[in-house]
Amino acid sequence: MSQPHWNSNQFSIPHTLAVQLTNHELRAAPAAGLRLYVTDIHLYMGDTAQLTQLLDGSGGTVLWASKPTAATSVTANFKVPIPLTAATALCCTTAGTTANGFLVVNGFIARA
Repeated sequence: MSQPHWNSNQFSIPHTLAVQLTNHELRAAPAAGLRLYVTDIHLYMGDTAQLTQLLDGSGGTVLWASKPTAATSVTANFKVPIPLTAATALCCTTAGTTANGFLVVNGFIARA
């Protein structure tokens, strides 16, 4: 059995949560006529619990939010990917900082 090949339209965004994020761009907006789709999210909360939100653009609609307790993680695998608005960036806002916390968002870019 062979491993699937990585396609150029796929993305994986690892990000530390050591600093507070406010409308922080995780993935730039694609060109007109294209949109980002989120397929998987892994959130590990470090030493303190904090609300973490993924946004449809800077200050946009909350697409996904979670507040796991300290030293726990949440993994979400979506059977139907979460679509962002066409030509819009994927952003993140957190309610604080957490030492050793991290976020990984996977997805792909496709026509709107």
